[in-house]
Amino acid sequence: IADVLQKAGLECHGDFLHEAETYAPFPYMYGPEAAKVKGEGFLFADTYEIPKSCSARQIADMMYRRTDEMLTPALRKRAEERHLSIHALMTIASMVEREARIKADQVPIDEDEIPVKELFRMEKQMPLQIDATVQYALGRQKEELAIADTKINSPYNTYERQGLPPGPIGSPGMDAVRAVLDAAPGEYLYYVAEKDGGHVFTKTFEEHQAEIDRIYGTEG
Repeated sequence: IADVLQKAGLECHGDFLHEAETYAPFPYMYGPEAAKVKGEGFLFADTYEIPKSCSARQIADMMYRRTDEMLTPALRKRAEERHLSIHALMTIASMVEREARIKADQVPIDEDEIPVKELFRMEKQMPLQIDATVQYALGRQKEELAIADTKINSPYNTYERQGLPPGPIGSPGMDAVRAVLDAAPGEYLYYVAEKDGGHVFTKTFEEHQAEIDRIYGTEG
């Protein structure tokens, strides 16, 4: 966002990073532990008309208010029914958004499919093991994660820690938010992409490994 502001010729672009890291005006932006960037996940991506005289704080407020508007009373009630705080909802939705985007680089993936695994793993008190959170912890995008990457010491590494990371890992769209709220309960803990773009969901690691071998085993 700071880069976009700079390209638009707004002098406040240099202050925006500081505002995003430290400024969080709504109580639901705070989780059980401190997030790396307080505004992460709550700066709603949209089209805005911004006067060139606008300060970084005013721009942040504009984007935070947009997020607050999009979190309608109906959505908040649905989150409450699912026993999800707004902070947890946006954190899970950000993982759905990022995971779908990363997988889309290889094969199409339906955002509705991902939260089923994530929510059920949370219920079972299992590590989420979301690649996108490791990418966030690394601070850079890697085409493929190494085993060593999944062992880095970071509260955002969902391979090593149980439960949610301290906060969102990106800005979720409303489709991702609704996907989390609409995810049907199930028993599937794993999924693997078929070569045609579909996905096979399995209940156990053994079943998951068997499907990986079936789909990709012949490629060595």
